[in-house]
Amino acid sequence: MVTPNLSFAQATPYDEYVGTDTLRALPGPRTDAPEEPAFLVTTQVMELYFGLVRTELRLAARLLGTPDLPRRPPPSPARRPTWMWSTPPGAR
Repeated sequence: MVTPNLSFAQATPYDEYVGTDTLRALPGPRTDAPEEPAFLVTTQVMELYFGLVRTELRLAARLLGTPDLPRRPPPSPARRPTWMWSTPPGAR
């Protein structure tokens, strides 16, 4: 059995890659309201997700502009696969 390396001089490789020190240094609560830390973490995560969505949309737009991507219109409702319209087993 291989024993994992748990002793690092500074931060672990994960900490360095993810930037946990930076995340932990983000501004904390400014009031004594007990719900404020949860609010701050939630909104900070949402901002990170918004940044990710923006990055993904830019990538998609760039890829859609490449000639290698096939350009076909979506199928009309009459040509959709039958499984999209079928009733699940036991639902009748």
